[in-house]
Amino acid sequence: PPPALLPSRAPPPPPPMRHDPATVTMLVEMGFEERRVRQALDAIQHNSVELATEWLFSHADTGADDDDEDEMARALAMSLGGAAPAAPAAAAPAVAPAVA
Repeated sequence: PPPALLPSRAPPPPPPMRHDPATVTMLVEMGFEERRVRQALDAIQHNSVELATEWLFSHADTGADDDDEDEMARALAMSLGGAAPAAPAAAAPAVAPAVA
């Protein structure tokens, strides 16, 4: 049959991405969760710290919950050369001074 009548076939999916352990470690040390790092590397199909960081920042709001937002804030602070902000501490109860 003519080529136009042949059923179209989707190209096979790419082979699973092999994550470079050094890249994963570097991104985790920058403050990103390992699960998100691996998600970024799978999405970009490359072991580039720069491209993965760009992907992570540009996809920060995709289904982000409070923990993801905290992660992004820590990663941003660390990437800018600052210390990672501490997790919010529970407010200490107010103690009234003792009256004698």
